[in-house]
Amino acid sequence: MVGAFKSTKIPRLRCGGEDVDRLSNLPEPIIHHIFSFLGTIDVVRASAVSRKWRCFWLSIPYLNFNIHNIWSNPQEKWSLEKINEKFKDFVNWVLLSQNGSINIQRFLLSCFNCVDDYTLYRWLSAVAQRNVQVLDLDIISEEPIKLPLCLVTCESLVSLKLDFGKKVYHQGVLELPTCAGFTRLKSLDLQKVELLDSNLFHS
Repeated sequence: MVGAFKSTKIPRLRCGGEDVDRLSNLPEPIIHHIFSFLGTIDVVRASAVSRKWRCFWLSIPYLNFNIHNIWSNPQEKWSLEKINEKFKDFVNWVLLSQNGSINIQRFLLSCFNCVDDYTLYRWLSAVAQRNVQVLDLDIISEEPIKLPLCLVTCESLVSLKLDFGKKVYHQGVLELPTCAGFTRLKSLDLQKVELLDSNLFHS
């Protein structure tokens, strides 16, 4: 999987005639913070640069998946359906490969949602089980998007952002379980979202 992507080159410094990889020598939490500004694909690419980073992406608690920037000029090579399938394979691969005991501090996802496809539902269930804290979804879908119950009742979730309106004149529909939820939310941002069940946010 990794070989299909371009490698990222990390510059090295020289000190006393020897190469010094200062970034790799930083404490892991600091490296996590630096890498949190990158897309997950770039973090995976960086694993090929340094031996110390070979398994680093398996434990990073910041996941950022964007269908528009994983492959360069994808429309020159594949149809939109093929791009979507490749993207889903990559997200599945990362979620299945990562250490499931690592809590997800932030999960950003920008993608398309296909009709009769429960992939998105499974992803959201997976991140809820890993105690996601910040969830940012930027999704284009012709069908209502259903949030799993385990996400709605996830007590670790403190920030939720949903944007279903990147297409002109498009507004997405959010389908919610018929129970109270999101009791720990501190931040809620809804863009172009139509709610089918407004009772969810009642205490």
